[in-house]
Amino acid sequence: MFQNDYIMRMLEQVSRVIAYLIGLRKVGQYEKAGEEIELAYMQYVGMSGRLFDLMPTENIIELLNLSQPDWIRVAITANLMLEEARSFAEQGDIQKEQIKGRKACQLMFEAKRNLDSDNFDPEFLDLKKFVDYFPDIKV
Repeated sequence: MFQNDYIMRMLEQVSRVIAYLIGLRKVGQYEKAGEEIELAYMQYVGMSGRLFDLMPTENIIELLNLSQPDWIRVAITANLMLEEARSFAEQGDIQKEQIKGRKACQLMFEAKRNLDSDNFDPEFLDLKKFVDYFPDIKV
């Protein structure tokens, strides 16, 4: 029970960070949003998001589950990547948007497949926001 409370509080914090990132994007502060995303990666995932730019999705999943299965970290990473993709889209960088978006969608698909979604915020694990944003991805 304690672990579940901890996870729920962490997901609430990540959701607040994502709301903050959306606010930064709305006012065109993309550089600040990028800095905040990187801080969120370090705080909630435990490693730099830049590392994920260099890795295929399968390797990201392996890395995040290295010591023990941690599909929550995979879901957090997916949500942060989705925000990066949206930021790139708003800046007109479609190539980076698509790369980040595809990885985000694949990560969330695997996280949702491996998590008991009844115990978590359905919005946080909502695969639809990934698929709707990248409709050409088949999941």
